[in-house]
Amino acid sequence: MKWIGQHIWSLISRFRSDVYLESVAETAQDHVVGIDANGKLFKQDVSSGDITGVTAGNALTGGGDTGAVTINHEDTSSQASVDNSGRAFIQDITLDTYGHVTGITSATDADTYSGTVTSFTVTTDMGGARSYSSTTTPSISILGATGVGVTNSAGVITATAVPSEIDHDALSNFLAAEHVDWAASGAGTIHTDNYVENVVQTTVTGSSGSCTGNAATATNLTASTSTAVGLGTIELGHATDTTISRNAAGVAAVEGKKVQTRDKIIYIETSNFSDDIATTAHYIPFITTSEHHLFSNVAVPFVAPAPGKLLGVHFKANVHTNTSSNTVTFRLDRLDDGQLWSSGNEATIGTKVVDGVNRVNTCSADFQDLTTSGASGTNAFDANEMIGVSMQNSQDLSSTKYSVTLVFEFDFNSY
Repeated sequence: MKWIGQHIWSLISRFRSDVYLESVAETAQDHVVGIDANGKLFKQDVSSGDITGVTAGNALTGGGDTGAVTINHEDTSSQASVDNSGRAFIQDITLDTYGHVTGITSATDADTYSGTVTSFTVTTDMGGARSYSSTTTPSISILGATGVGVTNSAGVITATAVPSEIDHDALSNFLAAEHVDWAASGAGTIHTDNYVENVVQTTVTGSSGSCTGNAATATNLTASTSTAVGLGTIELGHATDTTISRNAAGVAAVEGKKVQTRDKIIYIETSNFSDDIATTAHYIPFITTSEHHLFSNVAVPFVAPAPGKLLGVHFKANVHTNTSSNTVTFRLDRLDDGQLWSSGNEATIGTKVVDGVNRVNTCSADFQDLTTSGASGTNAFDANEMIGVSMQNSQDLSSTKYSVTLVFEFDFNSY
C-alpha cells in the first residue's frame, strides 16, 4: 500500500517486518523514540547528568563514584635503570602484558672488531715530507739505514744501532784531534785539557822483556813523579805471595800487618812501686821505685825527644782496686819547653777515668778515647816538653804494690 501525501492514522498498527523511514530531517530534539519489550514504539525525554562512577581497569589504579576521580598508571616493574659503557650492551628486555619493562639483561662484547685499515697517516721528525697519508696503499715499510736495524716482534717495532755498520770517522761530531789509535805507537796526541795531571805514570823495566800475564815479572817499578802509585794493593810475585796494601790513611800493611814507619815509633815505659797513696794523685816514677806527688821530683818526668801521644796505661795491683766502687784517674801532665822545672808549672792536658778491678785482673786506661765518662783533653804532646803521668784512687786502698806499663807513640819524621 502506498500513501501519497500526508496521512493521519488513528488506529493501532502492527508491522511484521522492517520499517524504514526515508528523508527524515535531523534536528535537535528533547525527545527520542524508543522500543519497549513488546516492540511498541514510545517517546522518551533525552536523559542528562553527571557520571555516577569510574572504575580503574587493568594496570590502572584509582577511580571512584563521587567528586574528582584520579586514574593512576600502576607500577608493575622493579627493574632499575642500566647505564652501560665500553663494549657492554643491553642484550635482553622483558615486558609484561601491558608493555611495561620488567627486566634488562646486559652482556659484554668480546670481539675486538679487528679489520682492515682504510686510511692512515705516518709522521716523521726528519726529511722533507714529514707527513704521509694514504687511503689506497695497503701497507707501509719501516726499514733501517746504515748503522740502524729494525726488528718486528709480535707487532712491536724496535730500531737499534748496528755498531758493525757505523763508520766512526763519518760521524757528524767526529774530531780527528780527539781520535787516538792505541794500537799503534805515536798515532795521536791527547790534549792536556783531557787528562788529569800528576796521575802516576810508571815505567816497567828489567830483564823480563814483555810484562804480560800473571807470570810476568819486573825488576824495577819507578814513578815519573813523586806522587805515590795509585793502587789498592801491590802483589809481589804470585797472587799467593806477599801483598802490600793500604790499611788506612798513611798506613801501609804487608799481608795485613801494619808497616812501622818513622812517624809511628812505639815506645814503652815500665814502672813498679809500692805505697799507700791514699786518695792523693801520685806520679808514676820513670826511674827507681819511688813515686811522688810532686812533678818536680827527679823520678817523675822525662823529656819527649819528638812529638808523640800517650796511647794507654796498663797496671796490676796486689789488692782489689774495685773496693767500695773505687775508680782510678790517670792524668797526662806536661811542662812546656822554656819553663822552669818546678812544681806548679806543669799543666794537665789529658784525663782518663777507669773503674777498679779484682786483683787477679789487669786494668787498662785507653788514652786514644777521651770521650768516656770523666775523660777530657788530649793525649798529644810536643817535642822537648817534659811529660809525667799520675794516678789517683777515689778510695783509700791502704798499702799497695803496683806494676805499671805506659805505651807511647813518637813521630820521628822531623827528628
